[in-house]
Amino acid sequence: MGKDVMSLSGAPSAHSPAPTRVAVVDDSLAAASAMQMIVELDPECEFVGAAKDGLEAIFLCRDVDPDVVLMDVGMPLMDGVTSTEFIH
Repeated sequence: MGKDVMSLSGAPSAHSPAPTRVAVVDDSLAAASAMQMIVELDPECEFVGAAKDGLEAIFLCRDVDPDVVLMDVGMPLMDGVTSTEFIH
């Protein structure tokens, strides 16, 4: 299955929780890349995709069903607030 996880008692647990699936949405390639690197450094997270605008974010979220979306608010085509309304 997966790696063993230590329980609160210090004993290994046979069940490791599924990672938090994270998508990144930002029209700045530098910002999106930085957020992706941060997500990938966390062993409890799984990077599942990126989008460059709010419209693309709607399709990305439909396809990969992330648990968390790191969303830029001000983007072309569709802003982060509007796309979050559609995704929610």
